[in-house]
Amino acid sequence: MKIFYVILTYNHPALLGRTIGALAGPESWFYIHVDKQIGTAPFRQQTAGQPQVRFLDDTERVASKWGHISTVDAALNTLRKIKAEHPDEKEGFIVLLSGQDYPIRSRAYIRDFLESHASTTFMQTEPLPYSNLSEGGLNRVRDTYFHLGGRLVQRIRPYRIDKENAVTYYKILRYRPSQLFAAIGAFFVRRKFPLKDYRHYVGEFWCGFPLQTGDLLLDLTDSHPEYRNFHRRTMIPEECFFHTLVANNVEKLPGPLDGGTLHYVDWSDRHTPAVFDTSHRDALLRVIETEPELLFARKFDDSTPEGREILDFIDSHIHER
Repeated sequence: MKIFYVILTYNHPALLGRTIGALAGPESWFYIHVDKQIGTAPFRQQTAGQPQVRFLDDTERVASKWGHISTVDAALNTLRKIKAEHPDEKEGFIVLLSGQDYPIRSRAYIRDFLESHASTTFMQTEPLPYSNLSEGGLNRVRDTYFHLGGRLVQRIRPYRIDKENAVTYYKILRYRPSQLFAAIGAFFVRRKFPLKDYRHYVGEFWCGFPLQTGDLLLDLTDSHPEYRNFHRRTMIPEECFFHTLVANNVEKLPGPLDGGTLHYVDWSDRHTPAVFDTSHRDALLRVIETEPELLFARKFDDSTPEGREILDFIDSHIHER
């Protein structure tokens, strides 16, 4: 069975090379989307000599923005490239990774695990409202969001005359005046979800699924362009786009839906994942020893001595298994 690693990245080219080196084998294919705002040369240099590495070209790459539909587009474009280059493949498995992920299992372990779960879709799917999110996450699909640059994202709540909306209009006028008319229109219109009878679901973006699930995601997205258009104004759509489609079409999946994840992420700070360093040795070792379904961890930063040391620590332990 072929394993297709979809890697979305924009920094840490050496870490990308190290990750691919850890996972490379006859069954492993790597499809890499580098943010269009970043040159691909450093990433290509780090992966030179790996015959089953593919980079998306400039016509396929998108400029990603935090919390924006562009991240979903990057993943969809990568799925399309896999399908175009492997049209007859039926039994493969797709793993979605960021450029700051790293395996916490050996390549052989990951291969055997995925082969034994070849029809399982691993995707966290939590119905809204979800208690772990502010406002139960309902605001993400109820209100209209405007991306003003970087991580500056502001929302318009329809028919609400309050300070929050006033601040949003001020910031739009200051940073993105071209969006002002759209923001005014959002005040007078309640968002309508285009897929009748669907329920909203959320979860971690990073997931794994059979090729058939990937085909289903592409088919549903292409046959319902209004669904993607709706999520242009959703807050962090990558945390609900695939999840809502999968959870509302369980009967069309090739096998069971496992609502868990293949990743270990430290969310002790609820606002952002921890970046692993040597202080996380015990936690990572506990996961390696007691949670066999977790195959990867995020986030890592190999630009610091502590970051490289924790990667060496992981390698020394997974090679024992």
